[in-house]
Amino acid sequence: MKAKITLIIAFIFSMMAMMAQTPIPGGDVYGNWTLAGSPYLIEGDITVPADCTLFIDPGVHVEFQGAYIFYIYGRILAEGTVTDSILFSAPGTTGYRGLHIQPEEETDSVLFTYCRFQDGNAWGQWPDNCGAAIGVGYFSKIRVDNCLFIDNQAWTGSQAAGGAIALATCDGIFKNSTYIDNSSVYGAGIMIWNNSNPLVANNIFYDNFSTYEGGALMVWESSNPVIINNIFESNRANQLGGAISTYGACEPLIKHNLFIDNLSFSRGGAIELWDAGNTLIINNTFANNISNQRGGAISIVESSCPLLINNIMWNNTAPEGSQIYNMDSFCVPDFFNNDIQHGLDSVGGFIPQGQWKDNIDADPLFVDVLAGNFYLDTLSPCIDAGTDTIFDPDGTISDLGAYYFDQTGIGIDDAFANESQLQLSNYPNPFVDHCVIRFRVPGTGHRDVRLQIYDIRGRMVGMFVNKKLYGGEYQLNYNAGHLPDGIYIMRLQVGKEALSRKIVKR
Repeated sequence: MKAKITLIIAFIFSMMAMMAQTPIPGGDVYGNWTLAGSPYLIEGDITVPADCTLFIDPGVHVEFQGAYIFYIYGRILAEGTVTDSILFSAPGTTGYRGLHIQPEEETDSVLFTYCRFQDGNAWGQWPDNCGAAIGVGYFSKIRVDNCLFIDNQAWTGSQAAGGAIALATCDGIFKNSTYIDNSSVYGAGIMIWNNSNPLVANNIFYDNFSTYEGGALMVWESSNPVIINNIFESNRANQLGGAISTYGACEPLIKHNLFIDNLSFSRGGAIELWDAGNTLIINNTFANNISNQRGGAISIVESSCPLLINNIMWNNTAPEGSQIYNMDSFCVPDFFNNDIQHGLDSVGGFIPQGQWKDNIDADPLFVDVLAGNFYLDTLSPCIDAGTDTIFDPDGTISDLGAYYFDQTGIGIDDAFANESQLQLSNYPNPFVDHCVIRFRVPGTGHRDVRLQIYDIRGRMVGMFVNKKLYGGEYQLNYNAGHLPDGIYIMRLQVGKEALSRKIVKR
């Protein structure tokens, strides 16, 4: 009798699972996709019409059954939560061909929060071969926040671009997200093209690969993005710009980013500036980047006249120009208050004809390079060595590099984590079994706080904090002996703001 009851219960649950599936045969979609109807099985190209909205609830799985395109001419609001993300994926090897977003300009904002995009596969003729997960054209009211982009690719045709995201004439906001193992010809993480001026902030770009240029980002044709507070690590480009490549009268602001272990097989281990105008490169740290030919950290080419202030360039390598390669005599970069290993001797090609003022050549004394900790040690010569026109949040003269040294007595912290001053770090990193996690809740009030850890596939493997906390500094000891060695993402959520950090167990 017990065996029969067990079989009946199993049959009921099996039928409930089958009933929960919602086939979408193709055509127009709008309204509300709920968890009760998930997964939504996409069986043809689908479209959100211009005058419609599609709401997608937390925990919903959108599963493409073939190489279909999701056209969005109206509005989409896909709002997951920190514990129930929304998944866009496709089974098998064909993948889906991306979300193509080109609404009416008067359409209200498009929003993706706590979504995971995987298996995007953009191919065919331009522009179908751009934006394997998301492609945006001539629309700026889009925000992508706290999302994960993993294993997406744009790969066919010489103009294939945007392994995860492709932007054309778009000034949207793309922040607090993680890009892992995406690939493309141009811009393996994000392609920024044709007068696009987005905010790209507080993201992690890790192990993305471009078959030509822009291992993480490609900035092209009169685009001026703000690229701030990101980590670019272990990205690769077969030709130009292991992390970032620019071309065509672009003038991005590149500020408070960490560039480590990126690789270019030709020029610009971290950044390639080609016809890039007056790019501003302020308070970044470049370490351990490699170019197989020219410019271990930065390559400067053809009418590029960047202004470099308060940066650290240390232990980057290339056969020509270990830190910098200045390819043309008409490139006139200016250098103020940087720490550049080997000084002018590290510059290959033409000697810079711009200003070279108050730069130093001294070991920056990072806290622990082997552990991936690029904060400044208390004895670092980079403390208070910046230009006196820029000040750190503690009120002192700016330090050099991506992370300032807090002289208020609180300790070494990243005050530039995001607009609300969230802070999150662990030490040591990498660690064996144990590490200390430190975080700061901004303000003085009582706020909802979650602190979690995810594996590289985006699955939550630990919850440290899930309660209300007062503003202030917190510290906890973490025993990760039960986890396999590898890369994990630690994420701090305070109210609607979030911050992620990569940690390594070995």
